[in-house]
Amino acid sequence: MKKLSTLLACISLLVAAPTGDFQLTRTSNGAIWLVPTKNPSHHVVLLAVQIEVNTEAASGMKEVSSDSVERQPECFVSSDERWIFVEVDIGGGSTTGILYQRTPDSSGGAPS
Repeated sequence: MKKLSTLLACISLLVAAPTGDFQLTRTSNGAIWLVPTKNPSHHVVLLAVQIEVNTEAASGMKEVSSDSVERQPECFVSSDERWIFVEVDIGGGSTTGILYQRTPDSSGGAPS
């Protein structure tokens, strides 16, 4: 149990599903997890994607993992809980979006 409580201390809540069946959290390493409310140990890690972010260098842009972005992403769950939208701040007043589709294999209960 100590291991789980240590892990939970390194996680921040991003959003809860409309039904409360799951929530999206961000770990200290930047990964976003879908965590079922009834069984948190069966979480699913949302796949990171490569995104272009603004830099202060003359080149202007560089490619990084979505998990490495410093600012907290904004997350939204559709009312039917089949879709998850993650908005990431890429600097320079711009954002980019990542759309995930939940499948019957996803944690938090199968989408109906």
